[in-house]
Amino acid sequence: MKKTLIFILMILVLIVSSCNLFLKEEYGELVLSFDGTMPDGARALDANGLPVLSSSPMKINIIREDGYTVTRELGAEEPKSLIELVPVGEKIEIIVTAINPSGQWSGRASHTVVSGQNHVRVLLNKNISGLKNLLFTHKKTDDLSTPYNLTLYMSGKEINAPQSQLQHNFGRDSKGRLYISVKNGDPYIYRYMSEGVYDTNKQLASDADFLANDYTTGKMYGLSGSAISKIEENLSLTSLPAPLPSVSAPFAVDNGIFTWASIGLSVIHLWKAGIAPPGVHGSFSAQAHEYHLGTNDGFAIKDIFIRNGYVYLLLAAVRNDGSRGLYSLGAVLKWKIGTDPASGNPQFEGTPVVLGKSAGSPAIENGVLKNYDYSANFYGAVKVIGFDEENIYIADDGFDAAYVDYAPHIVKNRNRIAALNIATNALSFSDAGPAKWYNEWKEWAGTKTIVWDYSGSSYYQVETGAENPLPTAFATGLTDVFCYDAAGNFYVAKEMPDKEVHRFELKDDGSYNSGVNKPISVMPDAMAVSVSSIAADAGKTILFYYKAPSGSPYTHKIERLAWPTDSFTPSVPPPPAITLADLGQNDTVTALAANKDGIFAAVKTVTNKGYANEKYKITVKKYAHTPLSGGSTTVSGTVTVVGETLANYDLSDRNKYINENLNALYIKDDILYGIITKQKGYVPESNNSGSKEVFIGGKLIKMGETGASFGSPAVTLYENEGFTPETSGRFAPYRFIAIKPKKLVIASKGYYGKLINDDDQYNPITEKKTYKKVFVFDIGNWANPAETVTQAGFSKDLDYCHGFMWK
Repeated sequence: MKKTLIFILMILVLIVSSCNLFLKEEYGELVLSFDGTMPDGARALDANGLPVLSSSPMKINIIREDGYTVTRELGAEEPKSLIELVPVGEKIEIIVTAINPSGQWSGRASHTVVSGQNHVRVLLNKNISGLKNLLFTHKKTDDLSTPYNLTLYMSGKEINAPQSQLQHNFGRDSKGRLYISVKNGDPYIYRYMSEGVYDTNKQLASDADFLANDYTTGKMYGLSGSAISKIEENLSLTSLPAPLPSVSAPFAVDNGIFTWASIGLSVIHLWKAGIAPPGVHGSFSAQAHEYHLGTNDGFAIKDIFIRNGYVYLLLAAVRNDGSRGLYSLGAVLKWKIGTDPASGNPQFEGTPVVLGKSAGSPAIENGVLKNYDYSANFYGAVKVIGFDEENIYIADDGFDAAYVDYAPHIVKNRNRIAALNIATNALSFSDAGPAKWYNEWKEWAGTKTIVWDYSGSSYYQVETGAENPLPTAFATGLTDVFCYDAAGNFYVAKEMPDKEVHRFELKDDGSYNSGVNKPISVMPDAMAVSVSSIAADAGKTILFYYKAPSGSPYTHKIERLAWPTDSFTPSVPPPPAITLADLGQNDTVTALAANKDGIFAAVKTVTNKGYANEKYKITVKKYAHTPLSGGSTTVSGTVTVVGETLANYDLSDRNKYINENLNALYIKDDILYGIITKQKGYVPESNNSGSKEVFIGGKLIKMGETGASFGSPAVTLYENEGFTPETSGRFAPYRFIAIKPKKLVIASKGYYGKLINDDDQYNPITEKKTYKKVFVFDIGNWANPAETVTQAGFSKDLDYCHGFMWK
């Protein structure tokens, strides 16, 4: 059978004539036109599978001997005619391409221009010369019966395939038609026309593990298990002899030559009908070793394709394996197919080349790729989606990972189209538009935001805090003393019935698993979790927790609980406590933070408490890590946050009392932040305070880098003093409540209170306002935080009984 269809109504007639009235003798007039008898059709393809030329866009290249090319593009509705001047004696090549929504068909002819009239026939090849890019999104849903959805985009037309119990397989034939294998109860293969219209009643009651087309012969094939069948025009199946070794998905075929590969054996197989077992294979083990393309490197074969006598093997890897890093990589292995002159069988020639991946094992730093050039390399080569005379187009599916929030995280999905030049092997990439390919990895948006009620009696995981009603509590019976580790795991202290710390492990979606509890020696006022910088303690995570001494000798200690980082199994007995020998009876630690650089403690110092000259001061001290085996610590840096301040303690006027507290510390990207509340008016946790009007405000501060330079003055980033009825309570920060990229998320609960009338001491008239909010600061844009009113009660409420109370 001829490879081209001589179809009378599709002959292109080239007329070259000498026109002495208008042209010099050495030029001819090249006229390209159709005979006008071509009927319009309702579809972009006629019954023979060729485009209806009178209504199809066309591209015409006239190439001269010196390489100079004249290109003309004709729209679908334009007359299909062209006039060009060509020198007599010039040898020209004419390439005509007709285009429809799915693909393109080409024909070419050579001709030497002579004097007089010239007739040249250019016949379109019946088999497609190029397929337009087939964009798609294939995803798994939560539907238990048919969890797989497939959406395809053909020239802007969206096709929603039937849902499937198994992953869809799909491919296109030489007419640009689309075949989709679906299992929904019984398996079926559905066919769609090249314009994206379902081919009514054209479905095959069979399954296919993979579908491939021979773009040279025009035959379509399906693989089920290890059996290959030819899919006939009427969608019946014709079985083929079973190749040895057995074919596996994915496979490709061109001009009757089948190919498939094994990544475990690092071989690519070639087979055609009549070849003696075990067929032909070539080893790419040297390339697999040089480029680290094995299964141990996370790689898998995703697709295989033959074009212009070359096999293209598509590979992709996704790794999330501790020290080996979090990354996605891809590659294409290209190998030339030749012919054995003795047997006539196909064989590989030369050495395979690896495209789109750097040689060697990827460099890893902080669990992610270091300086990897994705502008020249694949994220993951997963499927051939189109081709033309110059390029093969490949779905590039993967992600960017970065070390953020003290851990490797996926920060950006990448869905690209790779154009691989057939002649030069050059790669270029463009955005895939609506296509998401196979995987849409969860981008790190941070942890869920944590809010709570009644000093920690109920904890909730929320997106913004605005949820009303709040979701079901994920933990109950705890306190409001909590912290996060570098991986985002959440730790909360529990007091009753036993003193414990509960650890809630972070899941991939930012939410938390149910808690695991371990005993602790005291109920802490503050705690933090970090790794140590002590070499002997490498691989250990440590909980630091502090309880203020209740009396003499006022020994301040940071207790510790330590465990292997990958397993929350604390050592027994626990390591010895760290003694803070520089603190005395006037000092209290109100907040802790820790990282590899040290342990940071907010220290409030109160002198002459309960007297007219009561004063307070707030500092943040950096303590050196000490071995888990024991040892003394030293202060390696101090920041004065609030200088010594008179508290205005006056029993006769409790309204003028001033108090400040540093409620929480938080380390973000090795920068230490803190949140402070400032109160005016005496508001203890007990009654009889005597205060009649109370205010509260707050501020967010930065104390700088946690490394060797720690000790610079604190900087106020955001402040609301709150000492007016209109501003009081609007920002009263208490805890950092989420880990999110480039953000600080803070719980705030403030108040304003005023006694209006207490003539009836049992029923005083008061004005009480409370403000419960979640603040989100974009780091660097401190002036305009996002504020969300929440239904969570947080830790304290304003009450009145012979004076205001904050309890």
